[in-house]
Amino acid sequence: MIEIDSSVKDLYNLAKNDMIIDKTLLSDITSNISYMESLKEPLQTLASTASPAQQAEIDDFIQGLDQSIESMTQMRGHVSTQLTDLPQNLSAYTSMENINQATNGDFFAELCTGINDFFGSILGFVGDVISEITNIIGQVFDLILQGIEAVLAVIQELTNRLLTLAAKVIEQIAKEVSALIEMLSDLADFSFASSLGSIFDHPCAKTILGAVGTGAAIAVLTR
Repeated sequence: MIEIDSSVKDLYNLAKNDMIIDKTLLSDITSNISYMESLKEPLQTLASTASPAQQAEIDDFIQGLDQSIESMTQMRGHVSTQLTDLPQNLSAYTSMENINQATNGDFFAELCTGINDFFGSILGFVGDVISEITNIIGQVFDLILQGIEAVLAVIQELTNRLLTLAAKVIEQIAKEVSALIEMLSDLADFSFASSLGSIFDHPCAKTILGAVGTGAAIAVLTR
């Protein structure tokens, strides 16, 4: 009989009940999106009393707000996928680290120093973005109470900050997706390469590989 450590049993029960991964970050993103949405109506009301030139500046900010909402909506989907796929992605990540250490870096570059390329969104990036967006939206709400001139005095600067944040969010998503795809592809290639020798010993597999394998691969397998 195989003895299983009690902590493994406890963690298994937590996993079965979806209690391993804290998903509070998803609700934080949703709340941040709602906060941005709530600013639109007061701004539109303010714009209705403004001159055409002033309306244009407010409209620019609202467009920046829409881009931020879209980018954070995409980030919410990305973080949801990250958290859902974390067990297999983290296993793949640690497998590559173990291979890297066992082979003195012959196969893969050291990964931990670049961990934010893989998991940066859930390691503080999103929290920082939420804090900055919250700060911007809070400023605008306060300025609306002071009147249109107070809003117009800083609205271009705040628009630029929103657009910069939106671009950073999209860039972070793309970076993480690319890094994870490359990691899983590299690990699959290593796993395939590691098993090819034993696979080639099987007569049926040898026939298939002999028919479709490259000359370079066959040369390695038969040396």
